[in-house]
Amino acid sequence: TGFMYLKDKIPTGVDVASWKILENAELAYKFMDYIYDGENAKVNMEYILGPNPVKPAIDALDEELRQLIVLDDETIKRGQVIAPLDDASLELYNKAWDKIKATDAK
Repeated sequence: TGFMYLKDKIPTGVDVASWKILENAELAYKFMDYIYDGENAKVNMEYILGPNPVKPAIDALDEELRQLIVLDDETIKRGQVIAPLDDASLELYNKAWDKIKATDAK
């Protein structure tokens, strides 16, 4: 299961499932409706042991599990935001990734 947040058209969370689903906007919106439903988000958080920004799901978690996977304000303050790549860096990244994809590595 994967999801993607878009902020100013910049992906802030990505996985392979998201890349495929983005080819079909209607399907992407249906998937987001599904994964952000409170009960589905809760089940997903329990499965992946990772947070999901859906308050009804967070509230429904067992307290012990919530403390394990939902960051408190103090922990968040100690974190940092990773800025999106500038155009030149993104171009280098894409060229490197294209070389990797072109290899015959197994």
